[in-house]
Amino acid sequence: MKRIQKGIYVTLTTYGVRIQSVHKTILSIMNQTLQPEKIVLWLDKLEFTQSELPSELTALVSEQFEICYCDNLRSFTKLVPSLRAFPDKTLITIDDDFEYPADLVERLVSTSIDFPNTIVCARGRVIQYNESDFLSYPHWTLLDKSEVTFSSYCILPLGYAGVLYPPGSLHADVTNEQIFMAVAPHADDLWFKAMGLLSNTPVVVLPLAVSMSMKTIDGTQDNALYLTHNAGDANTEQMRAILRKYPQLGAVFKSKGYWMLINNFKNEESSRKQLEIAEFAASIVNEIRDSAIHLEHKNIFLSHKLMLLAQKIRPAGTLINQKLSEYKQKIKG
Repeated sequence: MKRIQKGIYVTLTTYGVRIQSVHKTILSIMNQTLQPEKIVLWLDKLEFTQSELPSELTALVSEQFEICYCDNLRSFTKLVPSLRAFPDKTLITIDDDFEYPADLVERLVSTSIDFPNTIVCARGRVIQYNESDFLSYPHWTLLDKSEVTFSSYCILPLGYAGVLYPPGSLHADVTNEQIFMAVAPHADDLWFKAMGLLSNTPVVVLPLAVSMSMKTIDGTQDNALYLTHNAGDANTEQMRAILRKYPQLGAVFKSKGYWMLINNFKNEESSRKQLEIAEFAASIVNEIRDSAIHLEHKNIFLSHKLMLLAQKIRPAGTLINQKLSEYKQKIKG
């Protein structure tokens, strides 16, 4: 009997000749140990019509698997239309050029239960940022741990291996195609990461072993994105463009807590305590901020110290940074 997880939707897209093989990806999700409530394949409404689709694909259409049509949003099509259509669902994105391990959905969902309100991915990289700029994308470290790895800021989920997004985990701008087509037209992973940072959503990466049995579908890599638009250092340039659009993210990349990675949760008591401390700090940051504001007319110096503490916990906080700027001006004056 199938085990189906209500509220979980798997979402993907395809294009060109890959329409002939995407049914293999769909079948790998239909054969999961824990199955999603719905699988949605989004197609460009100008590229495909129902009558032109291969029979291997249309034969899979059912109450569980649906084919939908939308505007061409390039690689963003795998998630953005589903965010618009199913805002209250937990969405898992996958790519169209792999057959996935049978336990992928179950591992993503179970980890999401352990880490609520967190983006969960099967593979991730550490975004390498020095004092003023990003290092070249090839230098962003691939995480290869044997345990789950947690970070509030520095992990980039890699979409090809599977990523779970809880409802509300991404900033409202995530579906604004005018912005993402302007700043990161070929870097959906980077865009979704930025939207997670703007919403203060942490990331967890599964152990590398979970995704090691992913199987590339023959013939799908001849025109892969990384061979064309994202060759060389294009990813880094698009990350810089995102930062120019959202300069408040600069405070995140420069923060002391940016590099914090926690793993070995089952074996290291210290790691558990670190996570508890981080969660407690996040829970009281509003109280620290509000206390600073309450005291600003009585003791601007104390307010400044309190707001600096709040900034360490939430470096991208709009009100926090606005108040800090005000306090600095008043202290200088």
